[in-house]
Amino acid sequence: MTPQTDRWPSQILAWAFGTHLFLGSILLVNALQLSFFYYFPRKIEISIMDPRTDSVVWLVSIVCLSVLSTWFWRGKKNSTVQAGMSAIAIALVIATLAVSQGHPDAMMVYGLFTVATGELLFLARHSQTTTNESSKRFLSRVLVYSLVYAVAVEVSSATHYVAKSLDPSSGIGMIDSGIELQWSYVGYGLLPWLYVAFLFSWAWVPLVLRLSRRTDTPSSTSETPLQSGHQQMTAKSDTTRLSLLLDPRPFMAVAVAAFIGYYPYFQNPP
Repeated sequence: MTPQTDRWPSQILAWAFGTHLFLGSILLVNALQLSFFYYFPRKIEISIMDPRTDSVVWLVSIVCLSVLSTWFWRGKKNSTVQAGMSAIAIALVIATLAVSQGHPDAMMVYGLFTVATGELLFLARHSQTTTNESSKRFLSRVLVYSLVYAVAVEVSSATHYVAKSLDPSSGIGMIDSGIELQWSYVGYGLLPWLYVAFLFSWAWVPLVLRLSRRTDTPSSTSETPLQSGHQQMTAKSDTTRLSLLLDPRPFMAVAVAAFIGYYPYFQNPP
């Protein structure tokens, strides 16, 4: 089969994987029962349309990607591995629809997400022989399809804040602003650990840098012209260390950290 005839199936396959990553990640976060504090203790319960519809669309995307993955792998090496993972995924989908009527429990969400993501990684690793494109290009396409959903929610949420600043009674994008609010608190439980890591960064950062330098040590002591030129450039840069103080990257990192830390509080000024 030529790349021209594989074009549309490959696009549909990437869309199915992108839908799986987006909705599957949401259902995975819901299954984890993560908590956060926003005026009072809450649980993260994100739903794009409604819980049942989100689950059904996610299950349909898993069936679609499993069928297409098996079709792409037919007659190729290790096709039985791909067919086996697809069969397990479809069996789990059927069991979910039969037992829980489209509302997968936590263990079912974990299993389906693991198997479907395993199909993605397995297919992406050999995408050159299946979809006639490089792994990076295939994964980039999947990521783009997944981010399109997230961008739509973010744009709607931003529209809500702009409209509310002009008309406090406006309800445009209010649901998406609630989704975005919960997204911003997904990592809330990691904050104590991140704070401890930051507090003791004076201890582990030098250790990591020392270990990374050891792994980057060249195996040969002979100096090539390229290495000699690199050392000359390094010596020249040592004379202009003052310019490093004007490096904008640390300021950008601080600005992004401040934005992420305070952005949830911008949503309700009182």
